[in-house]
Amino acid sequence: MKNIELLNRYEGHPLGAALKSLNEAKSLNVLHDMYIASKSMALLLKHQGEITSDELDQLEQYVESRVNAHLPDGKPQTLS
Repeated sequence: MKNIELLNRYEGHPLGAALKSLNEAKSLNVLHDMYIASKSMALLLKHQGEITSDELDQLEQYVESRVNAHLPDGKPQTLS
């Protein structure tokens, strides 16, 4: 699934709002909050059986890519 498909799939879900906010974050505090929210909701969806392990991996990769893209120094790091 492509990134745009991920965003469209969860558009009406709280995860979609978190992913959108993750893309638009202007501060590290918001970025961190949306990182935690996105990862938590993805894990919950997996636990509830609403997504597969592959879909969870894809969501987590997307979230990590957005965090790396927003870091001030541009170096690959994570907030986890």
